[in-house]
Amino acid sequence: KLPPHFSYKSALVLLPPASLHPPIEDLRRKHDRNFHRWPPHINLIYPFLNQPSTSPETITPRIRDALCRITPIELRLTSAKHFLHSKSSATVWLNPEECQNLQANLQAAFSECDADQRGFTPHLSVGQARS
Repeated sequence: KLPPHFSYKSALVLLPPASLHPPIEDLRRKHDRNFHRWPPHINLIYPFLNQPSTSPETITPRIRDALCRITPIELRLTSAKHFLHSKSSATVWLNPEECQNLQANLQAAFSECDADQRGFTPHLSVGQARS
């Protein structure tokens, strides 16, 4: 059960530029049952803060402060990998390089959101598969 200040309906994400969406969306359209639910994204913190603590006036300065501590990055989706959920189910994802430092700075800025014991695995989901 989530603490009350978290929500599975809220995430801090990195959205690829719209100019990069077509090839990603081609994959997702064919293989991702969540294609119509949300755009291509990389979760940086999930679950995130529940309202009202997610108002722009509250979180924008914290995000800005975290981002000014890192140098600009150029993401590359270098390889495809998967998370195995069971013997017969997996999520296929593209591996974005260079996200670790970005995520670590944001996680430090939102330390109250450090509830995921699995650690951070940067990924951009492109579909589900039977294994």
